[in-house]
Parts: sequence; C-alpha cells; structure tokens
Amino acid sequence: SVNAPLTINYVYADGTEAAETYTDSVEIFKDYSVTSPEIEGYTPDIAKVEGTMGDEDMGGKTVTVTYTANTYKVTYVVDGEKLTEMDATFGQSVPRPRTPQRDGYSFKWVDEIPATMPAQDVTINGKFTVIEYTATFVDENGETVEAITFTVETESITEPAVPAKEGYDVKWSAYTLAAADITIPAEYKAREYTAKFVDENGKTVKEVKFTVETVSLDEPAVPEKTNYTGKWEEYTLGAKDITIKPVYTLGSKTVVIKVNLGYKESKKFTFEPKYVPEGATVRVFFNGEDRGEGTSIEVKEPTGSYTVECKVFDKDGNEIASSGEIRVEVKNSFFDRLQWFFSDLLENILKLFTQAAC
Repeated sequence: SVNAPLTINYVYADGTEAAETYTDSVEIFKDYSVTSPEIEGYTPDIAKVEGTMGDEDMGGKTVTVTYTANTYKVTYVVDGEKLTEMDATFGQSVPRPRTPQRDGYSFKWVDEIPATMPAQDVTINGKFTVIEYTATFVDENGETVEAITFTVETESITEPAVPAKEGYDVKWSAYTLAAADITIPAEYKAREYTAKFVDENGKTVKEVKFTVETVSLDEPAVPEKTNYTGKWEEYTLGAKDITIKPVYTLGSKTVVIKVNLGYKESKKFTFEPKYVPEGATVRVFFNGEDRGEGTSIEVKEPTGSYTVECKVFDKDGNEIASSGEIRVEVKNSFFDRLQWFFSDLLENILKLFTQAAC
C-alpha cells in the first residue's frame, strides 16, 4: 500500500483542473505538504482527506488543491489623510468610494484607479484644488470698475475706489465671498443740504432740506415790507448749502408833481433808499437819462418841466427798487418869465448897489 498511487487534483482559478498521480506517496508527503504550482494572486487550499499524510493509508487517495483569489487592501488618501480603506479581491473590479466634495474646491484622483484589483495592496491618492471666482465691481451704469479674483480661502479683498458722484455719499453694496462669482454694484445716497431763507436783516425765516435730486423747494412766504413787493432772489439747487435773501420792489412808482417852482428856479433833490442789498448800486435819472451813481441831483435854472428819479440796481444790473418818478412843473408863461426877469434884474441892481456902497 505504500506504493499505491496518490492523485492530486488541482482546481485552478479559472475553473480548469489538472491531475497528477504519484506512486511513491510516502516520499511526496514526507514533509507533510503538497508542492502546488504558484499562481500570482491566488493561494492554494489543500482539501482534507482521511488518514494522515505519510501513512500507508494515503495510498490510493485523491487530494484536491483549490486556488482561492487573495484579498488585498485598497486605501484612498486625500491630501495626505486616509479617506477610507476597503478589501478587494484579486481580479475583481476595484471598489470606489464616493467622490469627495468640498464647497469651493475641485477634486481629482492623482493616481489612476485600476480597473481590476492587482495582486498587491493599492494606495490611491487624491487632492482638492481651490477654485478661483471673480468679484466684479460695477458703477451705477453697470460698467465694470474692476474685477478681482478670490477663493473660499480669501478673507478679504482690496476694493477699488467707488466712483464719486457730486452730491452723493457712495459705497459698495454689501457682499459675501462665497463659492460663486459675484457682482458688486455701487450704492449712491443723495446728501442733504440746507436752504436757509432769511429776511433783509439776515434773520432766519425758514430752513428747508434738499438734495441734488430735489426739483423745487417749499418756499416760505417772503416777509412783508410796506409799499414793497417781495420775492426770493434767484437761486440754484446744487451740492452745497445756500442762503436765500428777499428782493423787494416798490409796488408802484409814486409821481410827485411840483407845481410851485418858478421859472429858472433851481432845486436839489435828495433821496434816501431804504433797501440797498449788498453789491447793489444807487443811480439818479433826469428826464429818464442816467446821471450816474448817487442819491441826489441838483437841477439849476430850469426853463421847462422835467422829471427826476432814483433807482436801485442789483449786482447783475436788474432794477429792484425805485423812488418813483417825480415830475416838476416849471412855470414858463410870458408873465412867469417877465416876473423872473424883473426879479433877476432887481437882484443884480441890489448887488451893484451893495458893491458901490462898500
């Protein structure tokens, strides 16, 4: 029985079988092992048989050696840290974890993942790469002022200057640096200015707030002034505080007729304007003709009727007040002239007599 044949049946990984028969079974099993062909990625598994290897009873037996695929480790590492570890059988599809996600980052596996598991442990490395986004600053018309790149790792960005606009406070709209492109518009808030309405003495009548967007003001009533019509001086609403003064004009011209002036009777007219604003000029007129600046005019030895008048002009040359036209009637009939002749003659004779007496 020692030399009875021993059959070893090999069942390979692909399902094929091969048998080998040995007659000297004791020699084969003297080391209590079966020398099986090595196949990469597989481990031979010797089936148990009755009896003890090396004994005579092994003669005539059949030992089956089955090849089993080995199990290896697949380790996934992201940015140097282990993501997960999986068992994988040789020759089978390599198991994959869910692709890592991180807001604001792109991800890829640096090492190629094999289609089937090789006969060894495998480490697959992957990494995150930060994504660049753009913050676009735009003016009130939507035109780009500056475009700045940033990432989710950016704590703050250096903002461009907000385009200035007269009469407005400007700033950039609030924004958050997140995982997306953003557009940041400029915000404009109209500044408030003050229009101060004052009387002719500079005392405040009313203060009115306005902005460069204001079309017109709610004006207070102009302080009344006897015999004058008042209105507020012209003004422009801009990007500054303004003071608005009243402008007064006589309600109507007063005509004074002087009927008691004799022929060639000289007279000096003196005016006292009550309203002469800063920068204004006072001028006198004779028969409508401008006789220059001043508050008085003397008419010497008139032979006919005439008019005198005093007017106030603002700094732009506009008439803002008048004394009213004064009409002077000069007596110039034959008897008036004759009376003057004798009066003048008598006065000259008296002068001569006085001089002779002296």
